[in-house]
Amino acid sequence: MGTLDFLPTDNDRKTTGFQNHRLQDLDWWKYEFGGFENMPIKDLTNRINTSPIHIGKGHQMSDYTDSIKEMEKLLVE
Repeated sequence: MGTLDFLPTDNDRKTTGFQNHRLQDLDWWKYEFGGFENMPIKDLTNRINTSPIHIGKGHQMSDYTDSIKEMEKLLVE
């Protein structure tokens, strides 16, 4: 997969936290599958896209969704 280069971003703390969590997931999956070459990419992308994400300013359950639902909303607009 190659090396990761981290560059400065304008992300807020929530986004940075989400990205850090995904990096931890990648480390876990690498351990679970024995390396990147053994990872089922379709399964992993589904795991990432169906993980809960926070949209909104509150802390209500209705402020959480997943990437697939949000993309569907954008495509319908």
